[in-house]
Amino acid sequence: MKSNTKETLQGIGACLLYIVLSIGGLLALFFLIRWGATASEIIMPYLYWINGILFLMCIFVLIPMALIRKTRGIAGIGLYFASYIFGLSVWLSGFLITYAYWGVIGVIVGFFLAGVGVVATALLALIINAEWALFGILFLNVAIVLGVRTLGAYLAERADRESNEIKTDNERKQYCPSCSEENVKQAKYCKACGHALSGE
Repeated sequence: MKSNTKETLQGIGACLLYIVLSIGGLLALFFLIRWGATASEIIMPYLYWINGILFLMCIFVLIPMALIRKTRGIAGIGLYFASYIFGLSVWLSGFLITYAYWGVIGVIVGFFLAGVGVVATALLALIINAEWALFGILFLNVAIVLGVRTLGAYLAERADRESNEIKTDNERKQYCPSCSEENVKQAKYCKACGHALSGE
């Protein structure tokens, strides 16, 4: 009898502890989101300023660098990195819009959608409230983030592929020790001076 009473009390205690921890976790999350919204409002103007400078660098420095074979890889990495800075401002914008329209509950729902859901919930809130101008701006920013990230990844991969092709081409060549003329790897004699080569 005592054993059953003890187990029952332990079960009730565990249930109460779970309830207290759950309520405590929700309260902590609530205050964290409210603090995050306040902090985001402070950070956003600076982040917009950084994004403006970074956007100009992408247009006038990184994209022209992407046209040059030797600097294409650097441009790709730079664009890929820039997309994450742009993405941070889009995420914070989505967070603030979701918080403004749907409060803490909307933000929690957004967090449960793989963390990036606050942008999706923000877009949905803007559609429901017919805020078409703001919807267009946020949607355009999402497209810029995805476009810059895709372009950066493509350029970095292309630069890597071109680098491997150059290495392969160099492995297929040999140079004459007499006149430094470039010859195919299999050549036994230099095509310019006739000097014997170690062709394979």
